Amino acid sequence: MWGLWQPIDPTLDAEYREIRAALQLANRAGAVEASVLAQFDDAMASFAASIGAVSQREDVNQAQRRAQMVDQFCAETDIEIAVNIAGKNGVTFAATKVRGVAEAQGLVALASGEYVLKDDYGRTLFSLRNGNTHEAPTLRGELPYFTQITLHLMCHARRSLARFLSVCSPGASVCGCSAW
Repeated sequence: MWGLWQPIDPTLDAEYREIRAALQLANRAGAVEASVLAQFDDAMASFAASIGAVSQREDVNQAQRRAQMVDQFCAETDIEIAVNIAGKNGVTFAATKVRGVAEAQGLVALASGEYVLKDDYGRTLFSLRNGNTHEAPTLRGELPYFTQITLHLMCHARRSLARFLSVCSPGASVCGCSAW
């Protein structure tokens, strides 16, 4: 409709002159695998045939090359700001204590075990996660959504985590956050 992308709504009695489908070529895990591209290509060909349509699809090998180029571009331009929260003398933090502090700062738990703070549009501003048992909790924010306000919120969360997890002594410039 008017050249805009829209979902196909089976409850509407609508006719379409053209249907376009897309597949994300890369994400943080890397370029989409050739087997996934091949499955997508087959699915689009089958779908087109089932409705008596003609499908125009990119060659799978060419799409794989583009996926690798997109992944390379993203890897070269990706910026993530991370702040580690390390305990004094290597002390670790109880998950229940981290959860309580994170939730008090407005972060929401995900099934993956990380906590996120989202803006009014549902975009993740920053996250709190623990990569593995040997890493300290880390606050992470990614561009392009990382703004001065996000930095302020992230620093505030870090101060609270540091205070409640007894990372720094009371009254100290909480682990360097005063510089922000």
